[in-house]
Amino acid sequence: MISGVYIISSGSFNNQISDNGENSSNLDDVNINNNTKIRITVDDKVTTATLIDSETTRDFVSLLPLTLDMDDLFGREKYVNLPRPISENSERTENY
Repeated sequence: MISGVYIISSGSFNNQISDNGENSSNLDDVNINNNTKIRITVDDKVTTATLIDSETTRDFVSLLPLTLDMDDLFGREKYVNLPRPISENSERTENY
């Protein structure tokens, strides 16, 4: 289970919880720079990731913070569906 994904440094976004409990953010309010990091917690393990500036990243950040219960796939992969689809309009890269 991923117990939390949070912004931890440089970068900003204006994210609010709506009356129906969903995150709402205008992508124009999301500011990502090369130093923006997120903290990912899985059980008691914590790791960080550096974000790139893209429409997809800004859309993902607009969902934060998140707590997700991941499903197991064949005992070797974990997956989860986000609360809503995010943009696919950014350049795809193979550098991960």
